[in-house]
Amino acid sequence: MSNLNLREEFLNLLEKDKVFRHAVAGLIGYKELLDRLVKVEKRFRRYDKKFNAILEEIKKLREDASQLRQDMQEGFRRHDEELMYLRIAVTSLSKSVDELSVNIGSLGRRVGKDLERLILNIYRDQLMQIGIDKDKARRFEYIDKEGLYGTKGKKYEFDIIVSNGYADIIEVKNPISEEDIVTFHEKVNSIRPVIGYNIKRLIAVAVNMDAEAVDKAKELGIECIYGHVIRD
Repeated sequence: MSNLNLREEFLNLLEKDKVFRHAVAGLIGYKELLDRLVKVEKRFRRYDKKFNAILEEIKKLREDASQLRQDMQEGFRRHDEELMYLRIAVTSLSKSVDELSVNIGSLGRRVGKDLERLILNIYRDQLMQIGIDKDKARRFEYIDKEGLYGTKGKKYEFDIIVSNGYADIIEVKNPISEEDIVTFHEKVNSIRPVIGYNIKRLIAVAVNMDAEAVDKAKELGIECIYGHVIRD
């Protein structure tokens, strides 16, 4: 079974089998979830190092090519074929870097979405207790192209559940800091006119949440579902 199929099967069990979901939550623990996040971050840092090294190689190759062109203009016309080969190599390497960048970005988005699904599955029962069916959530996205509500071109993304003309808006992140709570509150309220529904509740879901974030959420009227409070 491929890693992709295995992952889908695991998420499916978490979603449909309550006993399995609780067993997994108990076995992996909150620390293991954090360890996974750390491993993902380390993996991205390794990609960043490789990406930067490739960029440096491209920069050097382009500098070499520029110098070679100057030399050839001064009299070394016999090296035309070598210069053409070098240009092709630089172009090919540039395309490879572009593809790597796209793949890294795609990987980051997939990991982020999978983590959100995992967190929502773990806290599915708690969400149901406050009337939230996570299976009905849909992704709300808005790009402020004209800068009508803030920075021009800023993208707003939330999970939203609509019921009887009212909307519950969910922020899934781990961990959640006080700044994250403030940003969530400001982003939602700044684009209320384009959401299209009366906002019933703002809900923050995380495995770990800073104590300051919990206090700020209470102050701003944001409901929180979390597994562990981080204190200094």
